[in-house]
Amino acid sequence: EQILQGAWFSPQGGPWWWVAGWIGALLTGLYIFRLIFLVFAGHQRIPVTRRPGWRQTLPLAVLGIFSMLGGLLWTPPELGGVTLLPRLLTEALPAFSGHVAPATVDLLTLLAVAAALAGIFLAYQLFLHPLRGGTKLAAWAAEGWGFDRLYEWLWLRPYLRLSAAGRRDVLDAAFEGLARFSRAAHDFFSALQNGQVRRYAAGVALGALLLVSVMVLLL
Repeated sequence: EQILQGAWFSPQGGPWWWVAGWIGALLTGLYIFRLIFLVFAGHQRIPVTRRPGWRQTLPLAVLGIFSMLGGLLWTPPELGGVTLLPRLLTEALPAFSGHVAPATVDLLTLLAVAAALAGIFLAYQLFLHPLRGGTKLAAWAAEGWGFDRLYEWLWLRPYLRLSAAGRRDVLDAAFEGLARFSRAAHDFFSALQNGQVRRYAAGVALGALLLVSVMVLLL
């Protein structure tokens, strides 16, 4: 809530920054509870062969403690007004020094909580126990939220139609002519490589004679 309020009230922030942060809070609730639902309520996919050691347990314990208690280091006035960790956020988004309506603060707080709850509900719908219509929503999310279909409709199909329409244009004819010329030249010079030394020597002598004749004519 504090981060979103800072994004709204800060001179360097604004409504658009708040909207971006609100969407980020929604997605955070979605993927975090997707992890929780799949790990603690989903089906086991890989059998457990050994317990993790302290090198894995200790960082997870630290992260777990701060994820549960880290928010208490900075609370709004209506929740105690703890300001043990305000400096980091005020450097990114300086605190708003003007008048702030309490109703606006309450509304932003409720919207921030709504974002987290909506993310949890979406994770429940998609990955745990889909309600009526949730199966279609899960299938739509598994297909990439329709992005692949949109990409195909906007870019792939028009490009294929354009390619099919220009299959026999002037540029293709020019490239095909160049390829045919290269192939004919290859066949011609390959025929000269017959392995007969006498013909090689005769060709060298003929070339030398032509070169000398040209030089005599030019001089």
